[in-house]
Amino acid sequence: MKARVAMFQRGVDSTWTTTWSQPQYTDEGDAWTIDGYTRITEWVDVEFPALPPEVTVPAQLAALDRKAEEVKAEFTAKLREIADARASLLALTHEVAK
Repeated sequence: MKARVAMFQRGVDSTWTTTWSQPQYTDEGDAWTIDGYTRITEWVDVEFPALPPEVTVPAQLAALDRKAEEVKAEFTAKLREIADARASLLALTHEVAK
């Protein structure tokens, strides 16, 4: 897997740096940058050896499982909000028999 990478520095006086991969399809070319970061090295083409599927597939499945759990939690919370709103409306319109 090939990538074009460069080192970037956050802010002006920061010692914090990170490596970013240049998007394959960008109009800016080598001038591409990230807001808040300054490119501090030249772009370098790097060939990364790909991990085998027996490593990547379980990791991808685990990530999908985590995302599914997040969606389920959001869905359950929204259903709870709807049920609470419905119960409140029913309580307001329910007349107590005398």
